[in-house]
Amino acid sequence: MPNMDWYELLLKPYGTPPDVVFRIVWPILYILMGIGLYLAIKAAPKGQAGRIAAAFLVQIILNLMWSPIFFVGQNIGGALVVLVLLLCAIVWMLYEFYRYSKTAVFLNLPYVLWVSFAGYLNFALWQLN
Repeated sequence: MPNMDWYELLLKPYGTPPDVVFRIVWPILYILMGIGLYLAIKAAPKGQAGRIAAAFLVQIILNLMWSPIFFVGQNIGGALVVLVLLLCAIVWMLYEFYRYSKTAVFLNLPYVLWVSFAGYLNFALWQLN
């Protein structure tokens, strides 16, 4: 990851996990997201799959925007704004999933919890640095 030296110099909030945790958690969350997307689209009537896909796409784009803004741009505040938007997009995605697959929502609860925790870390980093 670029600019990890910059990150290492930041004051870290209480509860910051070791870097290895992120490399373990994110692949699991992406797999769960993908399974949830599949289940929701499979269960939805043909005309509704586009809404589900749109909600998923918006949240995944915001998800992928965070790292470059935070690490490359070294913009802690900007990354926090993206995280807030990401949480809103996740809620939209879960709403779309819920309409057709409760299992898809359940599979994505760890994602909501992890992004919420990331929001705490991002906010605390912004405050501390």
